Amino acid sequence: DETCLDLRAALRTRTFWILATTLFAFFFYFNGILDHFVLILTDAGLSHEEAATRLSQTIGLGIVSKVVGGYLADRVSQERAILYDYGLLALSSVVLLFLPSALFLPIFVVSYGFSQAARDVVWPLAIERCFGARHLGSIYGAMTLALLPGAALGPLAAAGLRDALGDYRMAFVLFIAMNAAALAALCFVRDERPGRAA
Repeated sequence: DETCLDLRAALRTRTFWILATTLFAFFFYFNGILDHFVLILTDAGLSHEEAATRLSQTIGLGIVSKVVGGYLADRVSQERAILYDYGLLALSSVVLLFLPSALFLPIFVVSYGFSQAARDVVWPLAIERCFGARHLGSIYGAMTLALLPGAALGPLAAAGLRDALGDYRMAFVLFIAMNAAALAALCFVRDERPGRAA
């Protein structure tokens, strides 16, 4: 398709930088939680054994979500698929404030576990929708450079805030703010191919 954008052209679009920035935010949150998952739950009052069980459940849900996410992504638009996924991710960060409630803990496990792995399905679809499929590999590869600092800084920020303030509450507030900003930014993603931008 001659309208497909290559990496150089994609780098000049707002959509590339929105997607790259939200990818940074995603891994900032994802790794920030995953690296501290058991400690977050034990701080909230769960036993180490129960916290480890919840971690296993979350990882298991992530595996299932790739299948379910792919099924659902085939039935909604790419724009809606990525917004649904990030909306669920944002919800999981809000629920952190209410742990270890017997009501909210399962909601967190399901929303975090499902959304963090479904991203692997919906993200390439969004890139294809915005830039075309021909150069998807190079564009996606360039975007993944954003995940490296996000994946490194998220756990460090969570640890630093806990050490400074004695708990994770401000880290949770930071995660909520970043996820909300990412979700809002994704509303401005568009098809950047010539003659198709809206």
